[in-house]
Amino acid sequence: MMTQLAMGPIKNIIFLLIWSTVISTSSSGYVADSILCDDIPAICSNADIPYERDNDTICGTQVQYLNPAVCNCGHKCMGSIDEGEGCSTSSVMMFPEEVCGNQLECISSETSGKNAKCSLNPEHECIAFAMQYDKDMAEGTVGPGQYRANCNDDGSYAGRQCSPGSTCYCVDKNNIRLFGEEASTKFDEMDCECANYWSDTQTKGLTEGLRCLINGNFDPLLCVDGYCYCYNHAKGTIDGPYDQSMLLNINCYDSSIHNPNYINICHQAQIDWDSRSDNETILIDHQRRPACDHSGHYAPVQITGPYAYCVNPYGDRIENFTAPLYSADDITCNCARRRYFMDTSGLGASKPKCCPNGEYFPYQTRGLLAYCVDRNGNQQGEAKPITDIESLIPTCNYVPPCQDEEDFSYII
Repeated sequence: MMTQLAMGPIKNIIFLLIWSTVISTSSSGYVADSILCDDIPAICSNADIPYERDNDTICGTQVQYLNPAVCNCGHKCMGSIDEGEGCSTSSVMMFPEEVCGNQLECISSETSGKNAKCSLNPEHECIAFAMQYDKDMAEGTVGPGQYRANCNDDGSYAGRQCSPGSTCYCVDKNNIRLFGEEASTKFDEMDCECANYWSDTQTKGLTEGLRCLINGNFDPLLCVDGYCYCYNHAKGTIDGPYDQSMLLNINCYDSSIHNPNYINICHQAQIDWDSRSDNETILIDHQRRPACDHSGHYAPVQITGPYAYCVNPYGDRIENFTAPLYSADDITCNCARRRYFMDTSGLGASKPKCCPNGEYFPYQTRGLLAYCVDRNGNQQGEAKPITDIESLIPTCNYVPPCQDEEDFSYII
């Protein structure tokens, strides 16, 4: 469904979602005139394979997978092999009865494939990162800014990564930072699936699609051309249409995150800006057209006159983080945004130190320790006693475009 969702304007997205629900009910009189899985329930019924899915009681203690038969009809139950237990790299059966558990692979140290065991594979960067964290934890050497990588079952980076005691943020499978951030105290509310959906959508050169929430999740409320829908991404279902005049009474409307007119603050600012000029290159009152994120709120970096500055999702400046216009393409305001989310979530006592332009200062301190950080504020290398900080500074590889000063007393 996500492939279909990136095919065009949002009104077409709504149409595709509704149409997919309609055709899924046409299970009688099916004639196979296509090799496409365009009516899966009917195809499964015609092949005499049950289509029932997502029933947690079917497999009991086993793991439920999509059936490897035609069009993934129904389900297949497989046993899960724990880490360190024996497994087989080949099978005389068409489909195995059990497989290695999440993030585990059947690996053998012998070329013959014998004596294989279900193991974590350090060839995956995310898995290697997580294994190193576990090793450091066991040895009592985990640093104050070190985090455990969150990995998908296939060993790639999961959409949500969390830095200790601060914020969680969205990444793609290669750990490239995406839109979406929230205080780490709300990590269980984040899935970052909308952030990754947009990453895929823009890779295809498309510019329209579903709306996100500030934390990178899908917004459950969709309104187009006077009609609104409730979209449940987890279940792949959509309810509606409802006339937009009923907006405040729709089940998925949430007054804590939605506006009564549906349009979010930055998108409204763009509408107001466009009403004054059709030329986006013209400066109006020394302010450029607002830059919005995929939730319709303000992007972290905004431009006024000869300066770029950091803002929160509602367009308010964060402290006094500012940079010359010529450096606007090089700044992310990641550090400034983290300070904002921590302040508003009661975590302000351990806010990170930032450069004047809103980027992370090359090294951070916490308690009696100091350590280098990357552009996301995560620890790089070992932490050292704060009394030995001068020896640490030359080892910090990440050097943001801060002021060229040897005296770092200007750190915020």
